[in-house]
Amino acid sequence: MAKREKRDLGARRAHTLGEVSRELQRVNRSLRRLAAAPGRARPEISGASVGAIIAVRRMRDACFDPPVGDLAWTLLLEAYAARLDGRRSVMTSLGATAGVARSTAHRWTAWLLDRGLLTRHADPKDERIVLIGVSADAAARIRAYLAEALARSPWVP
Repeated sequence: MAKREKRDLGARRAHTLGEVSRELQRVNRSLRRLAAAPGRARPEISGASVGAIIAVRRMRDACFDPPVGDLAWTLLLEAYAARLDGRRSVMTSLGATAGVARSTAHRWTAWLLDRGLLTRHADPKDERIVLIGVSADAAARIRAYLAEALARSPWVP
C-alpha cells in the first residue's frame, strides 16, 4: 500500500472514529441529563410492562417481511437516525455505535440493501467512500412502528 493510500485510509478512519466518538458523547450527555431530571420517578416494572415490550417487539416483525432480527434492526435504526439528522451513514461505521463487528455489519447491510430497506450512495466528496441511507419505504415503516410503540409504552405519559 502506497504512503498516500495509507494516509488517506488513516484520515478516513479518524473521520469515522471522530463521528462515532461525537455521537457517543451526545448520547452520554442526553442520558446524564435524563438521569438528573428532577422529579423523574423510575417506572414500575411489572408483568404487564414486560408483556408490552414483548408485544411491541412482535409488532416490529410485522412491519417488515421477512422480519428483521436484532442486528438488522440496529443497523436500520442507525440509518434512520442519520436520516432524521439529515445525513447518511458511512458504510464502514454502520453498526459501530452499537458495538456490532464490522464484518457482521457489512453482511447485514448487504442483506438490507438486497431487500431495498437501505440504499447505497457514493460520497460526493470522495467516491471511494460508500454512504448508506434508509430507503423511503423503510423510513415510513420505521416511523409508523416507532409512533405505535411509543403510544403503547407504559412509560411514556
